[in-house]
Amino acid sequence: MNFRLIAVGFLVKDRFQRAIEIVAAQQQMLARMSMIEIVHYLRIMTPARSGYMRSTAMGWDFRRRGKWGFSFFVGWKDSQFPKVFYPPFVLYGTGIYGLYGKPIKPISAERLAWQDKSGKWISKAEVKGQRPRPILKQVQRFGMKLLRENLKFAYLRSMRTGG
Repeated sequence: MNFRLIAVGFLVKDRFQRAIEIVAAQQQMLARMSMIEIVHYLRIMTPARSGYMRSTAMGWDFRRRGKWGFSFFVGWKDSQFPKVFYPPFVLYGTGIYGLYGKPIKPISAERLAWQDKSGKWISKAEVKGQRPRPILKQVQRFGMKLLRENLKFAYLRSMRTGG
């Protein structure tokens, strides 16, 4: 579960090749910093009860795409999760809110049982499941806005300093 951000820097019409290279280097540096901020935002947006999912959010595969472009992934790798890949259940929902639209029922027991936060045991024959949480869309919107601002800042800073 991840999304790719592909950003293209602002084109600069400048006579000096050095100024163009400085702009590209500053944009790449700020894009890497943006990736870190986007991952942090993803960790904040991940539900608190999904502790392992929250801790394994990451950004990776940062690549240059020509002189002005770059791309990277933000999300979770399935190799980080043992046995079952958990994020789809959080993102798309389970039970009546999920793919099949049926409540969750026990297979080998009569009832489902769990402890709540206070330590009290709860037992039910079936549960509705959890609602979908489209956090990747929110993080992607945040990431594009952040990248746009940071790339513009890198361009203006390099032009103000004279390259």
